Amino acid sequence: MKILLPPESQQPPLYCHAADDGSEKSHCGVLQKEQAIAGKKSRIMVFVPSEFVLTLEVKLPSGNRRELLKALPYLVEEQLADDLHSVIISHEKLRPGQKIVCWVVSQSLMQQWAEQLAELGISTYQCFPDFCLLPVPEAAQSVELLLGQRLLQRSGIYRGYAIHADSAAAFTALKEQQSEHKAGNRLEWADAQELLQQQPAVWPDFSLRIPPSAQSKAAHSGARWWPAVAVLLLAILLYTASELWAIHALNARQQQTEAQIESLFFSTFPHIKRLQDAEFQATQALRQLQGGSSNKPSLFFSVFYPLADFLRQHRDMRISSLQFRNAQLRVQVEAANLASIEALQKAISKQTGQPVKLLSASRKGKAMSGRLLIGEAS
Repeated sequence: MKILLPPESQQPPLYCHAADDGSEKSHCGVLQKEQAIAGKKSRIMVFVPSEFVLTLEVKLPSGNRRELLKALPYLVEEQLADDLHSVIISHEKLRPGQKIVCWVVSQSLMQQWAEQLAELGISTYQCFPDFCLLPVPEAAQSVELLLGQRLLQRSGIYRGYAIHADSAAAFTALKEQQSEHKAGNRLEWADAQELLQQQPAVWPDFSLRIPPSAQSKAAHSGARWWPAVAVLLLAILLYTASELWAIHALNARQQQTEAQIESLFFSTFPHIKRLQDAEFQATQALRQLQGGSSNKPSLFFSVFYPLADFLRQHRDMRISSLQFRNAQLRVQVEAANLASIEALQKAISKQTGQPVKLLSASRKGKAMSGRLLIGEAS
């Protein structure tokens, strides 16, 4: 199936569908979506206006294929007036140290043609300048054809051009020459459908490169915003995941801190069996140790200071536990012998005026352990 795109965008594309062996009659006309779908089973060749295709010849340096592909755009750029990034370059087979032909087309124009075909349901095809519809001329000759208001010329398998009446002063002279021609290299006037039915003997071995984003306008416009939406959704997902992880880590640290507070509280105030408000209960317990709201000092401090002074003077004794409950101080001490514990009992009673009872005493290895109760129950 052959498709011819007109130079004017307001004109519809034309098509010609025929069997490769010529056994079936050709079907030609204005291209509609149903014809495009019917032609999908066959090879589809698209021909674009040659006046928009620039044919250049560049000489390649020596080197491998990778090096030549890197050098080619810069060799083409030397002959271009446009920015290299705004065009698409197609080329014949690379031959180190030799000249090759390149076709250069505007990237935006190729995209426009691709979108036009995609709207008709065509996405896979080969693309050529429309001068390729003419037969390949013999050496040192050219083939010309007057097609409507355009003159197509082909001077080689990869070379050709188109001249339009509005852009070439020589068009009138060429038209007159063609009407009076006697040379065999000038074809009779033909319309586009007749041209599409011709079968050139040789096709170029490369075609115009199709933009990778050749899709319908709807899909193309969707392709513009979909990556941005995907990036936005990914950013939201990552942000949400990081926030959830931060909340989880914060909750874990809070639970760990609460467990540490509870452990420290019960080790400090073992007489309190239930923890409801650590700050309030700790404050109340400390006030009791300080004597509450009265001006009299608490028994805890009035006894603890002499106790600490006695232990400082007797290095062979140490306190293993303290409990202050109901205005009474319970002290677990360890000493070398029972006499040292009794001496502590008498010293505290004498200095504080509080009754001191020796509740128990027992041998623990080489040391003696004793429990003292200081003060009277309130």
